[in-house]
Amino acid sequence: MSNLISFGRVLLFFLSMSGYLLYMLQKYQIPLAFGPAFFTAWASNLLFAGGILNILPQTAWLIFMGGFVLLAMACRSYARHKTTVQNQAAYDAQKGAGTWKRECLLYAVFLAGAFYFLCLLWGARYTGYDNFSHWATVVRDMLIEERMPNFADPIIRFQSYPLGSSLFICYVCKIVGSTDACLLWAQAWMLLSFLFCLTAFLRKTNWFGTTAAVCYGVWALTVNSHLYELRVDTLLPLTGVAAFAVIYYYKAQPRRALAGAAGLFMLLINIKNSGCFFYAACVLFLLVYTWDYSKRHKIYFANMALVLPLSMLYFWKRHVALVFPDGMSAKHSMSMENFEAVFAKKTADDILQIAEKMLVRLRSLDSVEVYTMLFITALFGMLAFYPRRGRRPVKSTLSMLAAMWACFAAYLVSMFGMYLFSMPLGESLRLASYERYLLSVFIFIYGIAVIYLTNETVPHSLDNTGRVDKEPPIKKICAVLLTILL
Repeated sequence: MSNLISFGRVLLFFLSMSGYLLYMLQKYQIPLAFGPAFFTAWASNLLFAGGILNILPQTAWLIFMGGFVLLAMACRSYARHKTTVQNQAAYDAQKGAGTWKRECLLYAVFLAGAFYFLCLLWGARYTGYDNFSHWATVVRDMLIEERMPNFADPIIRFQSYPLGSSLFICYVCKIVGSTDACLLWAQAWMLLSFLFCLTAFLRKTNWFGTTAAVCYGVWALTVNSHLYELRVDTLLPLTGVAAFAVIYYYKAQPRRALAGAAGLFMLLINIKNSGCFFYAACVLFLLVYTWDYSKRHKIYFANMALVLPLSMLYFWKRHVALVFPDGMSAKHSMSMENFEAVFAKKTADDILQIAEKMLVRLRSLDSVEVYTMLFITALFGMLAFYPRRGRRPVKSTLSMLAAMWACFAAYLVSMFGMYLFSMPLGESLRLASYERYLLSVFIFIYGIAVIYLTNETVPHSLDNTGRVDKEPPIKKICAVLLTILL
């Protein structure tokens, strides 16, 4: 009986979210591939605003009930018009997209994936020290107290850690249930929502894209944090991949790219402090793809790409300073006070030792970062210089490769800064969690590579006769190499 009630509550959650997805599809012609990610991001952002205003439970139930209102409106609209929903601006640029049949099929695949994870995690319990020291503890605290943590919660040790993912997990658990399995499933839902953005680039004629996306999804979910813990080392880069997917999909429509990515930018900053790196990388991609538009509409670009996301960081810091007496000086806090205190405990010899250990890894071909980036370089080099009829995207491919190398180099520099200014001396000297942090940026880089390669290997029309280029052998080579890489 309890299982039936639990599945009924899950169904109610699906129906509520479906209302938002159908509203976005009918009103703004947003593909369902982006719907779950947009819903997840904006639900978390609204819950954050509600938490700041001390109306967290009211905000959660308002979001939940609002979904049913929008679902009723969408059903009424469909019953009246019964028209095929097509977006003349966005869908026409992507061949084969825009029909109800395709959208419903994609959504069915997403729901099947969510149901699979529900069955997989049903009755499971989370494991790992980090869950009990922070990630699960903070969700439990919000479920019990129905507010964001404050000075009355001494059990919260990492007081300055943002609550982006925790707030959404709390929202799901208010509806579905508060068992360990419900917490884990809510996290899996977020991961699946952001991975689902890759389906916006899949086409029936491009089996490579489907293979690459599936391989990437399985790899991303298993390579770093597993499904039985609530750490965000996988969630952060996948949120960044979803933001890049939106930017790349709407690169010919800059206004939509800015509006679509804004919510994901806000969530990126609000998941964890290190999300600022992925946010900055995505903003640079956005600036490149919307350069002409952004120059003409500086205020709109500033509001969507800078003001809204950075306001989350500002309000969170102000909240922590207000509700925790020593919140900004707690471990891993992003404050000058904490940075100065941690750095003061390191000598010049300690700094040289940390730098030497990182350089040793970069000089070794056996290290994951070296052979991975060399493999990606070879893959993109083959795609760039393979002789193709119609067009040769040499410049764009090499530019994308350079961008991925720049992301990797910047991330290494930021990791070095983290070991100097944020981590205690003992953890820094042994490069604590080095590979775990490094895998996060690889999840981000691989996601960008999959999106770009999928789009670039779609058969293109050769001339005004409508003839389409046959599937080039380079696609088969890239598919095999990418699968080996993952």
